[in-house]
Amino acid sequence: MSVWVILLKVGILIVAAELAINTLSRYRAGDSSDQTNHRRGWMLVGIMTVVALGLAWFV
Repeated sequence: MSVWVILLKVGILIVAAELAINTLSRYRAGDSSDQTNHRRGWMLVGIMTVVALGLAWFV
């Protein structure tokens, strides 16, 4: 596999994870409503999914 392809895959993984983390951080930490907590939970699931898919992509 070419070095450029590996760099592209790593770049896509980093960008996707950063977008998910930035979206998660938009919700205020002091807001503890059920809807906000639900969204935070799903965003964490999304981040973990992106990381798992990224790791599986390299194996």
